[in-house]
Amino acid sequence: MMRLPSALALALTIASTGIAQAQVTPDGGTATSVVVDGGGRFLVDIAPVGAGGISRNTYQSFSVPLAGVDLDNRLIGARTILNEVTSANRSFINGPVEVLGQRAHFILANPNGISIDGGRFINTGGVVLSAGTARLEAMGGTTNVVVGTGAADIDISGAGLAGAMSTLQLAAGRLRIDGAVVNENNSPFADIAITAGNAELTLDSNVIPGSTISPYAQRTNLAASSEQILVDVTPRGGLTASRVSMTVSAAGAGVSFSGNGFASIGEFSIDAQGRVGVAGGQIRAEQNVKLRARSVAILNEPERVGRLEALSGGVTLLADAGNIDITGTVTGVRRSGSDPDSQGGATLIASGDITLLSENAGRLAIVFASEGDLVLRAGGDLGNRNGRLLSNARVDLTVGGTLRNTTDFVVGANGGETVTTVVRGPRTWLSFLFGRKRTLVETRDYGAPRIPGEQAFIAGASVAINAGAIVNTGEIDSLDGPMFITTGSFVNRGTPIGAMSYRKDCHIVCVSRGLAQIRMFGGNINSAIGLSITTAQSFLNDAGQILALGNIEISGRSIVTRAAFLPGISSPPGGLRNLFAGRKAIRALDPFGGTIFAPSGSLLIDSDSPALAFGGEFSGTIDVVARSGIRLVVPNVPQGGVAVQRIGLFQRFLR
Repeated sequence: MMRLPSALALALTIASTGIAQAQVTPDGGTATSVVVDGGGRFLVDIAPVGAGGISRNTYQSFSVPLAGVDLDNRLIGARTILNEVTSANRSFINGPVEVLGQRAHFILANPNGISIDGGRFINTGGVVLSAGTARLEAMGGTTNVVVGTGAADIDISGAGLAGAMSTLQLAAGRLRIDGAVVNENNSPFADIAITAGNAELTLDSNVIPGSTISPYAQRTNLAASSEQILVDVTPRGGLTASRVSMTVSAAGAGVSFSGNGFASIGEFSIDAQGRVGVAGGQIRAEQNVKLRARSVAILNEPERVGRLEALSGGVTLLADAGNIDITGTVTGVRRSGSDPDSQGGATLIASGDITLLSENAGRLAIVFASEGDLVLRAGGDLGNRNGRLLSNARVDLTVGGTLRNTTDFVVGANGGETVTTVVRGPRTWLSFLFGRKRTLVETRDYGAPRIPGEQAFIAGASVAINAGAIVNTGEIDSLDGPMFITTGSFVNRGTPIGAMSYRKDCHIVCVSRGLAQIRMFGGNINSAIGLSITTAQSFLNDAGQILALGNIEISGRSIVTRAAFLPGISSPPGGLRNLFAGRKAIRALDPFGGTIFAPSGSLLIDSDSPALAFGGEFSGTIDVVARSGIRLVVPNVPQGGVAVQRIGLFQRFLR
């Protein structure tokens, strides 16, 4: 290859690429020289090695054109090639960087920032891109490179960054990933590691380039604070490697992840001291997925659902000083033995509240442990609004505040109240004899679930719940084992849905007809074996249904079950009795819900005062035992409107 003077090489590069920033210009501080061929590809003769097998090279500018940059290590034999920018020029990496000769670690430190669009690294061991400065430091008989995150940024866009690297370390004050970042090395320990905020990486010069057995970079967090998003992975961004990790060291600083992340062999982790938001992002890992931050949000975007998925490990979400909010899906398999924070297939731990909110039928908020337990710990409240907390093993919930397993409803017309309309006909000569024609119409709309047919679910092979208070308007199921509930106060509430209409026309005789399509929705608790509900204060089954195939044990200071009396309309059959007077609809208030039933066991009630039934039922096939007795306040029978069979064809005239 013909070698040209540096000034002529720079001119040829600008002319051939049209990109003024695509240049490699040494600053003269090290024995580094550069030539460029006719195609605009730079060849860098790197400086001789010093302690630790490090070749240190300093530049006025270091940018990579589409044609690429070769680092000639054929005669030098460096283990690490350190490249430092000492001017105010930003680095642009738009093409391949290749180490010629012996494989080496590649380090670029530029405190002015780095932009990458189409970068590729060839024949490298570890690749470290830093928006900070670098220094050499003697440690334990060797010399290592230490780089900082600095105050500038790394921006990856367009064609992104790729290569088969033992590790890819990206360290900057801020990072924006708007393109695909792929580490093609298929070693189980090859990774992508992102460090933002204020930290230093110590790079071990003893690690052989290409080896993934020993860790190459050790991180040290430095004091800093920021309320900004310091790592932004856009919907076009992606991170793919055997393992992926993100660390944001500044207190209060966060991560926004809206792209794609895939750890093909190991774990995917994010550790931040601020908020981690996965908004429409897709994160998958063959092993574990772990997010640790002040607060965590797994949310949807209009274009796609936010999703975390561990294919054979567990998902762990830790909010050390705030809340966990989920509108997307979280799916794990089994507990990770290597992670002390993992307690099952899915683990959610928050010092504040944990909230699930389903947006619609196609976007249900779901946390699912397919083989291991689902373990949830909330220092505040747990609000599950039409979401699903599911496990094929145990569901274990501990809530410091109130657990609300809530089915959302749309209120019916007129606020769900009965609307009565009376219309009177005109006065005629007949009206003086038989009265004016009169029509009465009554309607009532009880509303419907906000998501048709969907309610809040908590379900597992077995269920254990400990909460300050519990309000259930959805469903809680123990499908293959017992259910244990311990709480201060307990409310299980069914909600009426549907509508009723009734019309009565009177003129000489009265004819009526109507239709009631009303049923209860939610307020269901079912256990496949036994059920124990222990309350420190009160227990109320408000038009709900509680059923267990084994024994049911309920304890508390006061225990009440109550049915909802809702309109029912029936029409007796026709015949001679309707020949002259016409049909008549019979209205009644029918009891719904309020049942506690042990169909194959006993019901045991331990309370300080008699258990009260307001139209509800306490029932056990084997026995019902109540320490203070049971008092039936309202019988479980329809109220009013019972048809009375009368003799005579004209009985309706005599009303």
